[in-house]
Amino acid sequence: MGKIINTTSANLQAYKRSQLEKVKNAIADTAVAIELEATRKAPNFVSIEKRFYDKGFTAEVGVQGSNNLAAYFEFGTGLSAATILAPYPQYVKDIAMEFYVTGKGTLKGKPYFYPAVFKNEKILNQELKAISDENITNNG
Repeated sequence: MGKIINTTSANLQAYKRSQLEKVKNAIADTAVAIELEATRKAPNFVSIEKRFYDKGFTAEVGVQGSNNLAAYFEFGTGLSAATILAPYPQYVKDIAMEFYVTGKGTLKGKPYFYPAVFKNEKILNQELKAISDENITNNG
């Protein structure tokens, strides 16, 4: 009887490691995809970088250094910013407001970072759901 429990325990641990590795890979793939896509669309002076934390379970992708121009090119200024930001979630609008000066600017924005984030966030959520569904199918 003890051997069955030990084998089952070892199998469960291996399965857990396998599933966690799938999650980490999905997170890494998403961070790389955001970085590459945003870099391709960003102005030449903008550098996008990624970092991993929590043993690969957390990724951060963003503009390297503090560069207000990067934000102005992303969101635009004045009416362009209002139009670009209209469909964005509140957290992005809050970030954009950090760069607000008068609201009268005329620089037309060309979003490069957040479209990559939104697109790849959807893909990550689909991948995580597939991993979760796989767990339910295999174990339910």
